[in-house]
Amino acid sequence: MDSLRWVTGTTQEAAFAALEASTWTPRFTKPTPAKFTVVIVATSEEEYNSERLRMLKRRTSEKAVSTPKGSTFTPFPLGKYSPVCLVFGDAMSAYTNCLSRQLSAVPHLKQRVEALFDGVIPDDSDPDLPQQDKNALSFVQSWTTMQQVLEMGISPATATGFSLGGLVMEWCHSPLTPSITKACGKADAGSPLWQGEALCGAMNLLRSKWGIPASAPVSDFWSAWFLLDVDVDELVAGLDKTARVRVVVIESDRRCIIVGHPQDCKAMAAARGLGLTPFSMSLLAHNDWIPHDLAEQAGLAYWNPATTTKSASDYAADFADMYTNPVDFRGQVREAYDQGCRIFLEVGCDNKRTGAIAEILKDNSDVLALAMDGKVGDPKTQHRRVWAQLVSHGFDLGWGKGAKPVRAPESPKSVATELEDHEVSDVLAWMRKCDVPKVDVLSLA
Repeated sequence: MDSLRWVTGTTQEAAFAALEASTWTPRFTKPTPAKFTVVIVATSEEEYNSERLRMLKRRTSEKAVSTPKGSTFTPFPLGKYSPVCLVFGDAMSAYTNCLSRQLSAVPHLKQRVEALFDGVIPDDSDPDLPQQDKNALSFVQSWTTMQQVLEMGISPATATGFSLGGLVMEWCHSPLTPSITKACGKADAGSPLWQGEALCGAMNLLRSKWGIPASAPVSDFWSAWFLLDVDVDELVAGLDKTARVRVVVIESDRRCIIVGHPQDCKAMAAARGLGLTPFSMSLLAHNDWIPHDLAEQAGLAYWNPATTTKSASDYAADFADMYTNPVDFRGQVREAYDQGCRIFLEVGCDNKRTGAIAEILKDNSDVLALAMDGKVGDPKTQHRRVWAQLVSHGFDLGWGKGAKPVRAPESPKSVATELEDHEVSDVLAWMRKCDVPKVDVLSLA
């Protein structure tokens, strides 16, 4: 936080007048409560003056202002009590050197991470990471970035996980110990989902169902594709249920992922004048082609009584439901918004979910979607941008006081809305006395 400086005002004009009169200070101070805040990201007086002048040129802007370094201002602050939804991305989103980059940006967490995940963290320098290593990296990095969020005093109101991110989310919200993390790693390595060919049980089912010889390569009967700029609702409604094509992921109104027989996928797209973008999806997940009992077996492998209050059978059934039903990320995000969440903070690897959230809620001006990680640029700079935007929106970061982790949703596909009682009363009291657009205060009661 040493790189952040700010000025505040009861009006936008007053905030920028304060910025114009401001000078570089050697240390940051907690911002004075006010409606508008201009945040300057700088590590020296020279950089401060440069950023200050850059921001002053936009002093009458009616839109949010942000510089490449992260200095920011918004004329529509959400307020410090805006409920936060943590977003856990897919376990397939891990990329080369992702964890190494994050730990270099938060060295004070490195010792804790290495102690807690000893023997679980794979080498992330491999450009061709196997999926099980991606799972482990996504788990560890999601936990690490979540700790950064909690250290800043952010107490999330809810959390949601995308695809395998649902499983990562449940792990990250567990009372982890070194023995538990090793048990998670062992369960992943021994999961029936990874034995033999990718999701071999499902592949064998398709071979039998479609009359495909055992010698035929998977690519002859299985493919995955992005569909971009498509009316997803129209596509789903018009899809022949008997066709060898499934919509497995709905990311937004105009974007989804389909899987199925290559010829059938191409024929379906051609009939609608749609273009297909190949998708390197090794898992036949979120699809009713998967044998439910195979997914239940996998769930039993991941079940650990130290990390969940569910019975083994209930946990396995929930896990199987997650794997054998499509993902409706669009629906999850809209549900969280309808329940009052206005800040969506993506933890873990990459920032793909943040972009999808911005698209899903593009018609709502009172939303802030941020990612703790991105493949490009210095991760420290990315963190500064996140904190700066939160401060600009009036968010009270707590300045290192810490916060309790939010409870994980009861199901990997659902959105939780549970808050501590005192937090609910604080949020409702604030909402009732302030003009908060589009928030139904009863939805958080």
